[in-house]
Amino acid sequence: MRETKARLRQVLEALADKYGITAKDVSYAIDGYADDMLSDLVFGIERDLEQEAERDAPLSSKSA
Repeated sequence: MRETKARLRQVLEALADKYGITAKDVSYAIDGYADDMLSDLVFGIERDLEQEAERDAPLSSKSA
């Protein structure tokens, strides 16, 4: 996730330079919104993978 946040920061910094947005506002957007968005995205993927693993597990391990 660190690489993703770095890329998002680069995009937002370019946008900020173009429109005169402060570095503080970019940091706020990354810390406040991007972290939450990425956490939600990863949580959904992890949940889906766990459900798939449970579905594919043999019956004997499901009852344990």
